[in-house]
Amino acid sequence: MLLLYLVKCCITLNHILVQGYISPISQGRFVRIHEYWQLRSTSKNSRVESASEDLLSLLLDTNKSKHDDEFQIESLINFLKETNSQFNPDVSLNGPLYAVVYQSGPRPFWEKFDLGLSLGTKKRKNIKGQKYTKVSDGVYNVQNYAEFIGQQFAVEAKGVCTRSNAAKEPKRNATQFTRLLEQTFKKNSSSLVQCPADYDITAKGVSINILGKKFDVDVKGKGYMRVLYADDNLRILTSRKDTSSTRNSIDEKAGLTVVQVRVDLIDPTFRLQDYDQ
Repeated sequence: MLLLYLVKCCITLNHILVQGYISPISQGRFVRIHEYWQLRSTSKNSRVESASEDLLSLLLDTNKSKHDDEFQIESLINFLKETNSQFNPDVSLNGPLYAVVYQSGPRPFWEKFDLGLSLGTKKRKNIKGQKYTKVSDGVYNVQNYAEFIGQQFAVEAKGVCTRSNAAKEPKRNATQFTRLLEQTFKKNSSSLVQCPADYDITAKGVSINILGKKFDVDVKGKGYMRVLYADDNLRILTSRKDTSSTRNSIDEKAGLTVVQVRVDLIDPTFRLQDYDQ
């Protein structure tokens, strides 16, 4: 009987691995990650959109612990990362604050100070995230925002985010026809950025907000962001290098990966002061 039981267990495990089943999501159905690749009736964009929607649904489900769906969340994140999709920075980077709803890798510095407390009537977790405001192509003002006791005790770091220099393309002889093709292609795709995309962030100062009063702190530093995936609702970012800052006050290690979603999807009433020029 024991041998028969072990055989059945092996067959079941093999079936799970082959079929690609993962734990059921909140709607009560199963998701097979490899199906996003194998569906022939839909385009790659459709498969990516489906994965993004499933991930967003899991991350915004307040009735379940992220730990319950961790394997499925990680699988969807890995799928979206591996697509090397393009994104429009004017839509997916420039705009409102995106709040962190999931993280993996080294412990982020903000967790050292977050006690999970929040004053007032709002029943939500403290918000941490980033807001990018476009200055010119590839250049953004950036606000890093972190609550420790709701908006009554929050920290903001302001700086400038710039696209890292891309590798130069090798020189080649171009005919008039190939130049015409390249110009046409650039007109149609110049606004899109290919993932993974690297950005450098220079922090210029930090302010601490306590019960409506602001205290400025002279902290400067350098961060290194890599966009692994981004769309209108969420983005997946990672730190490609350790950060450096004054007195090591901001200590972020390489490998920290976060998923951010638009803050209005978490709290429609949330407002962040515009970037001061």
